[in-house]
Amino acid sequence: EGCVACEADTFKTLSGSDACVVCPGGMKANAGSSACQCAPGHMFEPNVPSLRCSGPCPCTPSVGVHAGSIRSNAPGSVYRNNQRCEWIISGADVFVTIASFDTESGYDRITVEGFDDAACTHGRDFLSSMSGTGPAATFHSNSSHLRITFTTDGSVVRSGFTATWHTTIKPAECSPCEA
Repeated sequence: EGCVACEADTFKTLSGSDACVVCPGGMKANAGSSACQCAPGHMFEPNVPSLRCSGPCPCTPSVGVHAGSIRSNAPGSVYRNNQRCEWIISGADVFVTIASFDTESGYDRITVEGFDDAACTHGRDFLSSMSGTGPAATFHSNSSHLRITFTTDGSVVRSGFTATWHTTIKPAECSPCEA
């Protein structure tokens, strides 16, 4: 039993198998390599989903989880005055369903937007702005990042909103670096 060297652009996994696996998503490997790398001028995109959040609303940040739920306040309570909460869901094909909402009409607002970058500064795709009461609504972002923002004013409070989200599983890839 001997060591089998893999051809260029393939690699051996750490599972102990002698099988050579093709490098994913435009990655390259030298002959005999045990790992793939991005070509010059490209960067590695692991496509690991995540949830980041800020503000006083309940939230449990996560990495590597493809689905979850968010809410403006604890169950059975009302949201607070003068708050700004933000949830950024990153992953491939992000979907969010606002299950229900009840906010002060015209003053307390849920905004849903897609962005090309995790900082939510490039490629804005405005999806919705909701205030008052309404039925369930589902939104899909073709961007890699979806931001939900909840802002309230200083007077009336209500039961707020609940939402669920999920992303599709996408393999790691190399993408061109921005110029």
